[in-house]
Amino acid sequence: MRQLFFRSFFSGFLFVILFTSYTMSQGGMTASHFMFNEACFNPSVAGHNPQLEVAMLSRTQWVGFDEAPRSGFLTLHAYQRRIGGLGLVVLNDRTGFESTLNINFQYAHHLRLSTYSTLSLGAGLGLLRKAVDGTKLIYEDEGDVNAIMHLKKKMKPDFSFGIEFNTPEFTFGVSATHLGQSFNESTLFDIPVHYYSYAKYRGELSYRFNLVQSAMYRASDNLQQFYLSTILFYDNSLWLGVAYRSQDAIVGLVGFHVSENIKFGYSYDVTMGRIQKFNDGSHEVMLRYGFDLNQKPLLRTTSRVF
Repeated sequence: MRQLFFRSFFSGFLFVILFTSYTMSQGGMTASHFMFNEACFNPSVAGHNPQLEVAMLSRTQWVGFDEAPRSGFLTLHAYQRRIGGLGLVVLNDRTGFESTLNINFQYAHHLRLSTYSTLSLGAGLGLLRKAVDGTKLIYEDEGDVNAIMHLKKKMKPDFSFGIEFNTPEFTFGVSATHLGQSFNESTLFDIPVHYYSYAKYRGELSYRFNLVQSAMYRASDNLQQFYLSTILFYDNSLWLGVAYRSQDAIVGLVGFHVSENIKFGYSYDVTMGRIQKFNDGSHEVMLRYGFDLNQKPLLRTTSRVF
């Protein structure tokens, strides 16, 4: 009965995001390995496992374009008894002559609902810095009073909030980043609020094979996008998957455990649409390391799907 409920919920969630998503544009940081790294956009993930987790990701988008987008992040989070989940996220994104640096400290409170379920609430506080190198820009009207003629930077406080529900088979979360900004207005130096919702379901096919289905929907000013993925795990140490990002790309994913505590992942995006003929796709590399803190997990089994 419990598995039937989760399957029905997951199918309903997919229907909702497929129905409501209709347009996509480049905004925020795109990551094909989102299903492994929700801590980047949901502070309630901090401390979800008893280990100290460190993750690094590097992405090169639209290979072949001059000044093509390059991005990466570093996340570090752990659970501290009597305190809660603590985390640090550093995001760095560069597109053309524009760059963004986001440093966010996270705290999460995990509520144990039962032996097999938890509810996590999290908040993030940090700094967001935007920079534009105006010395490399060419203007049709050099006398334009709004023209940026030098390296211009702007820094402001940044806030985020999120909720996540977990069982050994199912994860569902919602979050918002860049709170304090406007949802309907964004400028060169102001990033709009980003909203996320996602779900994951893990099913056992056999003793050694597991299938994990994931879905994410995100929205901001001028952006509505959904992402679907299916990943097959062998012996919980090797995985192979395929994903689709709406009106953007078809993604292939592969990964393995380098050792008991080290995970390596690689993805390749095949770009869709008119831009396809002008680039050679996108590459993404992920590395995750888990330090054992000798703490008991929040649930009787693993507290999250990944």
